[in-house]
Order: sequence, then structure tokens, then C-alpha cells
Amino acid sequence: MLVDAAILLAMAGLLGLVLVALHARGAAPSTPSRAPRWWVGALHGALGGAGFVLLLLALAAPRRAAGDGTALFGMDAAALLGAALATGVGPVIGRLRRRPISMLVLGLHATFAIMGLVVLAAFL
Repeated sequence: MLVDAAILLAMAGLLGLVLVALHARGAAPSTPSRAPRWWVGALHGALGGAGFVLLLLALAAPRRAAGDGTALFGMDAAALLGAALATGVGPVIGRLRRRPISMLVLGLHATFAIMGLVVLAAFL
């Protein structure tokens, strides 16, 4: 189940790259008619949320022995990805209110998500 969570989170990350590319291309959220399609963001959020839930379920299972010092990496990855999930709510609310999305919030979201994926990869 841990590998499934990592796969879902990696797919969410790839969709996040698509959203960044669409945003950088000029589909600025400040112009709702040129913003990326809503379903790309919805799929990104759904995959990320499902991957996060799977990760939590996998971490609730009996833990494997880790003599190499990576025993708590799973919990660290879950904390970082939880922070990414929390900061990912901001752009959704901004999109629903048709307001510009803060680049600071997007940067924090991406930073937490990338750090969480790297720590999860080390945990695997």
C-alpha cells in the first residue's frame, strides 16, 4: 500500500507540473477565462488527497524494521505532505472566489509536496 501511495502522489506531482506550466504559459488565474481547466486542478487534488490517505493507512499498519535510520521517514513524509495538502486549499478557495492565486502560497505548496515526496522516496 505504501508503493501505491507513492505512485498516486507522484502522479499528483506530475499534474502539479502541468498546472505550473499552464500558469507560466500565461494562463494566469487573474484572468479566469484563461486559467487552467478546473478538472486539471481537481484531478491534482484528488490524486494528492487519495495518495495522502493511502500513506496514512500504510503507516498505521505494523511498521517494518528499519536499522538504517529511516524508521521515522514515513511520519516525516506524512507531516510534509499534510502541510502540502493544507496549503493546497488556498489556491482552491482563490479559484472559487475568482481571485488571483498567491505565488507565495503556491510556492509553499510545491515546496512541502516536493520535500514530502523526497522523504517518502527515501523511506521506500
